Amino acid sequence: MATPSPRSGDYRVSVRDFGPIAAAEVTLRPLTVFVGPGNTGKSYLATLIYALHRCFHGAPERTLGRPGWRIHFDSMPSTVAEPTMDDFSRWVGRSADDRTASTLPEHVVSGIRSFLEAGDGLISRFAGLLPRYYGTSRAGDLVRHDGPRGATVELECRLPERPPTRYRFDFDEDRIQASGEVADSFVRDSRAIAGLRTPPPGVNPWERPPDSEGEELLEWVAARIMEESVEPLRRRAHYLPADRTGALNAYPAIVTGLLQNAAGTGEPRSSDHPLLSRIGAEFLSDLYWADPDRTASTQLADLAERIEDRMLAGRIALRRNEVGAPRITYRPRGWTTDLPISRASSMVSELAPVVLYLKHLLRPGDTLIIEEPEAHLHPAMQAALTRRIARIMQSGVRVLVTTHSEWVMETLGNLVFASRLFRTDTEPLTHENAALPPEEVGVWLFQRGERGSSVKEITLDPEVGMFPTDYEDIADALYNESVKIGNRLRERNES
Repeated sequence: MATPSPRSGDYRVSVRDFGPIAAAEVTLRPLTVFVGPGNTGKSYLATLIYALHRCFHGAPERTLGRPGWRIHFDSMPSTVAEPTMDDFSRWVGRSADDRTASTLPEHVVSGIRSFLEAGDGLISRFAGLLPRYYGTSRAGDLVRHDGPRGATVELECRLPERPPTRYRFDFDEDRIQASGEVADSFVRDSRAIAGLRTPPPGVNPWERPPDSEGEELLEWVAARIMEESVEPLRRRAHYLPADRTGALNAYPAIVTGLLQNAAGTGEPRSSDHPLLSRIGAEFLSDLYWADPDRTASTQLADLAERIEDRMLAGRIALRRNEVGAPRITYRPRGWTTDLPISRASSMVSELAPVVLYLKHLLRPGDTLIIEEPEAHLHPAMQAALTRRIARIMQSGVRVLVTTHSEWVMETLGNLVFASRLFRTDTEPLTHENAALPPEEVGVWLFQRGERGSSVKEITLDPEVGMFPTDYEDIADALYNESVKIGNRLRERNES
């Protein structure tokens, strides 16, 4: 297995008996690819990764009355002993010089670590949101049906020069339980403790708090450290689902249906038949709230224009109609009028969301998940889009792709293989030489098994410059079948 470089924000996700997957362990790289047959869990695992981001990014905030005091998770459990809170308050109440010279009392560190490892705040958020991304309200529905009665999700987050933090979620039929592993040094060296120890020059918000505020301050510190422990997942994530074209084309009908239901007109819809999955709804919501006049990142917007110029031969636009609803259009090169996206080709409607996210939504540091980028694309366009995806990654966006495409995999293999041409001190990898360092690319092969899918990392074959999937076996089988048919035809003609 390849070893990732120790960059900021690496994280590893492991699952057992989760959905169709018997076992998997995946480290998220700047570019991660899930490949393999259908119904083996690629989208299932990608959905988990997206849900983890959504669980831990943008959690509800509660202001405690002092500038900068925020709590993103549940409050401290009642098991924290009063002496721990008292000693913490006394330590905070010292002068800045005294706090800088002294370390946080060990039993205070232990108390904070115990809270983090209990995972109380993580449980409520994770258990409440995760099942919804799979269209259910029960965690037990996510357990592999032919496996044991429970499933496990493990998360390991790593920051540079810091010990890893691990969380584990165990599912049974009705609930999720959580536990963690946090190093004492992670607590002592956290940014929250550093901020208390050495406040900014001229600012002293950490005056000795009244006794009633000691618990709130400890809550604040513990919540900040918990946020830090899952920091890689607190970055924004976006999911382009496999049915994105259908969702875009159905968007006007969806809005009309919602308005009719809200107004009490039309036939009521059964709650057993939702219009969209949660991922599909969030995909459309992202586009609905996107500002057509706002460019999120100049560099990523430039990449969008290259896709328009070199692949679409036209411009994708997001506009607002008279009631403020978004309207997506395509204007072919040389035209003076726009086409509704529903009347454009399947290639255009498939790539339109990629273009719009690059223009208006994505920023460096975000995570972008794309299901089946090859859908509705000619092989030449699949290769071209794969190169653009590499550019997106090189622009600072973490990208995860699920695919069935031989052309996507061969193009990716060429990009990684080409890095051997440029990896010298005088010629570093850049956008221009279109190569990807192998340590920044992770490819995981999903395979069916008798008792659920297995997942393993595959690395580039240095002899042929390709990732060893089963595509070559399929090509060989088809070729052999063609030879047999040809031989039989010759035998018939000669008889």
